[in-house]
Amino acid sequence: MSLLTTTPAPAGGLKSRLLEPFFPLILLAALLYHGLVGAILLQVRAATLDLKPWKLLSPWAWRDAVLAHGFPIILEGSDKTWKEVKDELIRANASGKVLEVGAGSGMTLKYYDTDKVTSLTLLEPFASLHAPLRRAASQLALRKDRVHILPFGIQEREELRKQGVKQRGYDTILLVQVLCSIPEPKSHLEYLQSLLAPGGKLLLFEHVLSGSTLTRLEQYAWTYTMWRFVANGCCLDRASGEWVRDIGGWKDVRLMRPKDENSAALVPHAVGIFTKA
Repeated sequence: MSLLTTTPAPAGGLKSRLLEPFFPLILLAALLYHGLVGAILLQVRAATLDLKPWKLLSPWAWRDAVLAHGFPIILEGSDKTWKEVKDELIRANASGKVLEVGAGSGMTLKYYDTDKVTSLTLLEPFASLHAPLRRAASQLALRKDRVHILPFGIQEREELRKQGVKQRGYDTILLVQVLCSIPEPKSHLEYLQSLLAPGGKLLLFEHVLSGSTLTRLEQYAWTYTMWRFVANGCCLDRASGEWVRDIGGWKDVRLMRPKDENSAALVPHAVGIFTKA
């Protein structure tokens, strides 16, 4: 039975309405619990051994240090929560030549059916993630020459072109929790669509802007007070699924949501399968 639906989210109950607005604080507490000790050690080392004492006074340096140690654990928890949804989306629909944008440490690689995938191009601009990404890729039942890790973001189009990323070159493009944080995401959607061959699919799993007016106000409040800084650019108020749908050029659009989310969810999700005309 599918875990996804196209129906509007049902109204959230009183418990959800009372608890959901505090979700960012729960995440922040988890980040500090898992990342603060490591961040302190990293900052002390930067101030002493690396002779960069100014980092002790930089909120950005502290933020990055906490994220470096705490965020991977948060992402692992999120992956476990949504593994069945990701499996339903990716295993059944990813095939042929696949381009994954923002592959991170490779958490999504286990969801591919490698019997249907002929090649895998993984875009990941952060060098610190390349080692775990390579380890995850090495576990795939694909020949090494069929897996390519490119150290670029989707905005670096000339570099991507030099590496063979070309128009109509892919059968599947995968976006998992990347449009929430990249700068000017809407400016990249038509480019991504141009990389798909006719009949190719763009697969999307993103947290998005809520359909509830009250929840939207909560999302705006958190995004523009502290969350965008804490989560290094992550925004809670992006209607990513609708943006992809609205660029047109699709012969089939399936824009869904997880069945167990309601309108009070501060971080609701869109799951999309967009087939290029």
